[in-house]
Amino acid sequence: MDCKQSNEGNQSPIQRFYAGQSILITGGTGFVGKVLLEKLLRSCPNISTIYLLMRPKRNKSIESQLNEMFESPLYDRIREKMPELRKKIVPLRADLNIDGLEMSENDKTLLIYNATIIFHVAASVQFNLKLEAATMINVNGTRFILYLAKRMQKLQLHLVLLNRSQDGMTMIWGQRE
Repeated sequence: MDCKQSNEGNQSPIQRFYAGQSILITGGTGFVGKVLLEKLLRSCPNISTIYLLMRPKRNKSIESQLNEMFESPLYDRIREKMPELRKKIVPLRADLNIDGLEMSENDKTLLIYNATIIFHVAASVQFNLKLEAATMINVNGTRFILYLAKRMQKLQLHLVLLNRSQDGMTMIWGQRE
């Protein structure tokens, strides 16, 4: 899925699908999210915008966190060959640890009227977390993203994949109709 040419005739079906899309990514600063972000930027450079939900850290703005993250070797090819793609990333302050994500109304409105695709890859994988904290991140955060998705005016794809890891038997797949 590498995109060396942005000529529409040479694009793959995936590149054509993502062209012009505005994507919301949760968990974009985690391992899976960073790889997803790099792959989308490098392989589908005609994406319109990538909204990246980011939890604020003490004494660091989300913009400085994003700039620091983008200095990672993972993004070397993008920085060297397509540095203009960095401008497509819009960091938005949010915290899945807090009910309602502690997101501004302006940012919620921005997503409601512009986001067309959601990648919800945020989760806590710390196995020593208290149940309340793990539930807040992995259940309540997901619930709020689903609530936000229901309000999104341009959402084209909403895919939910859940599975119960204890018995490996429960799997729910959902797609917006």
